[in-house]
Amino acid sequence: HWGVIAKLPGLQIILASVAAGLPVLRFWCEFVSESFSTMRLSPPSLLLPVLHLLLVALASMHTMSLNVSAATAEVRLGGLFPLTNHPAGAERAAAARVAVEMINNSTSLLANVRLVLVTRDTEKSPTRGVRDTIGLLIDSTPGMFGLIGAASSDVSAAVAAVAGGFHTTQISYSSTSEALSNKQQYPFFLRTVPPDSQQGSAWGFAIRHFGWTKVGVIATSDSYGADGASKFAASAAAMGIALTATHLFPVGAPVSAVVPLVRNLRGSGARVILVNAAAGDARTFLAAARQERVFGAHDFQLLFSDGGSQPSLFTVDGVDAELADTARGALGFVPRQGCDCEVDGVPTPLRRFLDVWETLDPTVYPGAGSRQINSFAPFAADAVHAFPHALAPLLANARTPGTPLP
Repeated sequence: HWGVIAKLPGLQIILASVAAGLPVLRFWCEFVSESFSTMRLSPPSLLLPVLHLLLVALASMHTMSLNVSAATAEVRLGGLFPLTNHPAGAERAAAARVAVEMINNSTSLLANVRLVLVTRDTEKSPTRGVRDTIGLLIDSTPGMFGLIGAASSDVSAAVAAVAGGFHTTQISYSSTSEALSNKQQYPFFLRTVPPDSQQGSAWGFAIRHFGWTKVGVIATSDSYGADGASKFAASAAAMGIALTATHLFPVGAPVSAVVPLVRNLRGSGARVILVNAAAGDARTFLAAARQERVFGAHDFQLLFSDGGSQPSLFTVDGVDAELADTARGALGFVPRQGCDCEVDGVPTPLRRFLDVWETLDPTVYPGAGSRQINSFAPFAADAVHAFPHALAPLLANARTPGTPLP
């Protein structure tokens, strides 16, 4: 293996320079993350074992310590959210902040421990996600106890390749790709949302319930879109549902590139079209569908995955009436957030969270001010709560992270 690995471009220099500091590691991580985008490599590739070796070497020099005997211990969490031109990401980040404040204001879970959330903007880019992760795990003092995020599956996969080298737990609030469930590849990745395998089955059951027998599929070519389409294909085959056409298009593709795919779907004989894409790309599909006169509630029934079943689908710079009309009658699928209710007289976690959320200033906490909330925002709050629940038994046994419990 070393004979093959040593022939990778520039590796000899990198291996000889690990001890020299961060710039070489930073360059190599950025090279790997760029490879995910330009070469469409699906982690783990041949590059990832090499990256893992470098990370393990450096991680031994950058570990997080927690002084459990201090009067007030500080535990830092890194937050990875798409904030630039992404209102839904800002709302999820705000929900995570609220969860941190609620935990810090309570003594029932962590006494004498203060959580600190350090947020970074991934811009929905694997490259940016890797850079942010390196900065959080290496450049921060004290170190990070864990990571919240990322949003999209491609970014989470790239982040997991780095965080795993540091044995740092990562909990995503909206990455649903089935590939991330592979514990051999992503041993430190967790999530608070169900994977696409469950969503694929839900689509199949819904389609069978309504008696539809022919379905066309269009999805983005990233791990979120392509993996979800593949899972649905398996469910459809088991349920006797015929797929008349399946098309993939790149994330961020222009409308002109999607129009021919919609035209093919329209001529495939299907009158039910499943769209598996995040909100921005779902908008692109709707714009292309309008050009091809594929309208919901007329001749076609549109189905949207959780990525496209967001209010932001129609509310970028105001409500887009044309896109809303195109999607009229569409059905959307989102993970169930929980119950805004009481059980045996005790408020559920979601009710307690929304009781606080509706009182907050939306100019400070984007999306707050009512009991309406982004589909994935409560899952971001859940991801935050998972860390103190894991930390509590460590503190109770006077142990630091990394020390096994009895």
